[in-house]
Amino acid sequence: MDTPTINNHFSSGISLVTRASQILAIIITFGLGGMISSILISENINDKAKIINQVSAFGITASALLNTQVNDSSTSTIQNIQEAQQQLDGIYSITRSEIKSDAKYASLLQKVKKDWAEIKSNNFSPMRVQQFTKSLQGLINHLQLIIKKEIQLLRIIQYTGFFSIILISYIAVYSLQNRVIHPLKRLLQVAIEAGNGKFNLRADETAKGELGLLAKTLNDMSQQLSIRYQDLERSVTHKTIQLEQKNRSLNILYRSSHNLSKNIHVHDINSLITELEATIGTGNIFLKLTDSNLIQNEPRHIQPPLNIRHQYPINKEKHHFGDLIWETEQQINPQPWQDELLKAMANLFASFVDLQNKRHANSRLEIMEERAVIARELHDSLAQSLSYLKLQTSLLNKQVEKNTPRAEQLATLQEISRGTNLAYGQLREILTTFRLKLKGISLENSLKETIDEYINKCHHPISLEHHLQHNALTPHQEIHLLQIIREALSNIHKHAQASHASITIHQYNDTVVVDINDNGKGMLTNLPDEGHFGIKIMHERAKSLHGELKVSSNQPSGTHISLSFQSVSNK
Repeated sequence: MDTPTINNHFSSGISLVTRASQILAIIITFGLGGMISSILISENINDKAKIINQVSAFGITASALLNTQVNDSSTSTIQNIQEAQQQLDGIYSITRSEIKSDAKYASLLQKVKKDWAEIKSNNFSPMRVQQFTKSLQGLINHLQLIIKKEIQLLRIIQYTGFFSIILISYIAVYSLQNRVIHPLKRLLQVAIEAGNGKFNLRADETAKGELGLLAKTLNDMSQQLSIRYQDLERSVTHKTIQLEQKNRSLNILYRSSHNLSKNIHVHDINSLITELEATIGTGNIFLKLTDSNLIQNEPRHIQPPLNIRHQYPINKEKHHFGDLIWETEQQINPQPWQDELLKAMANLFASFVDLQNKRHANSRLEIMEERAVIARELHDSLAQSLSYLKLQTSLLNKQVEKNTPRAEQLATLQEISRGTNLAYGQLREILTTFRLKLKGISLENSLKETIDEYINKCHHPISLEHHLQHNALTPHQEIHLLQIIREALSNIHKHAQASHASITIHQYNDTVVVDINDNGKGMLTNLPDEGHFGIKIMHERAKSLHGELKVSSNQPSGTHISLSFQSVSNK
């Protein structure tokens, strides 16, 4: 508040400091006046009392003299007369001011002096003595009357001062109640309400002086605070709306990112777009893709086209897949959060389409790789067996044409039969292996199914310890490893006569080590040709893995098969 406003407030009335100073000055004045008056009157009364004492002493001396012999001329009588004269002179000496100011006192004192002079001249007649005594008593009575009046005056001054101070105090308290206490209570209420965020209460600006100025200042401050508070409330409301919008945007972005990272159905995509429309709050939103096969679109509810179209390109790594389109009825400028949300959703759809393309490409690569593995397996096992059967069949035809002995023909026929059985067994093993792999399950699960199969065949426990990293082997390596383990379990089932077998697979950096153990009779001695052929197949598969296969005996019984090769999947 500027200086002119302050001066205007103070010119409208006496300030509290001035009023308090005035009241205090009046009270002090009355107090000091009463005290000074009391002191002066008390001193005056004290002087009058001294005069009365002096007059009384003179009277006593004179009375003692009157009681002596009239013609007594003794020394004591002369001394009493001199003493009485000195006392009378003393009275004159101490009452000069009273003699000048009080004519009656001067007259009474002069009469006493005159009567004393006659008595002192040996006029001791009873009439003169009585006259002297009466004059002396009149002087004393006059002095007592003066003292009585001054005491009454002192009492009046004290009562007047006392009641004046009480009256002034009452007026001061009344004025304090109206001009200070009530305005201060109002100011306190305004301050408390303002502290609670309520600024509609106003202080009394009609008060004069400092409190009026303080009330006006507090009212102005409350008004400014009310405006500021309302601005803050609007700002908080605006920020809350923004946070809610951002929260909804983050929620839909999170769900969209989570759902689009999977191979979701088009119905889920339509649900995301519907939720996006609800979040944006106005208009229609739909996808327009350059290739309809990128997302197998199904029609949503039919909506009439709107006038204004906002397009957000769906791009990924310089590939344009289409646009995310937002149609509105009127030309509007998208709010920043709407623009950011639609751009983010366009990027998510671009990532989804790109991921779908990569999934299709990976699926094609996996199919081609599976076909290559199947062709390699057929070539490495069944094709060789069929070639062998073809040679044996040609040999049998030549033997029949040449009419060779029947025993040789039967031997060739038995070899053809054994080769056919072996080829059939190989075909079943290959079909079983690819049935496990084509299910899409992991190598560990394929091994567990194989072990469960041979536990049912062997009727004894087979343990598995699998410590390979995820995707440590290529599909080609997985097929060969699974076939080697199946061939080893087949030999254990047919020839080992074991009561327990174990398979352990470890990985040391890039080296994979497989250990197969059983507690049977051993596979190195008394092994049929079929068993030797199975070991030969395992060696050939180990070479295909660029690894090493070792077969040795366990102590005290059983067989140990060790396979080691390099993992190339991570490379």
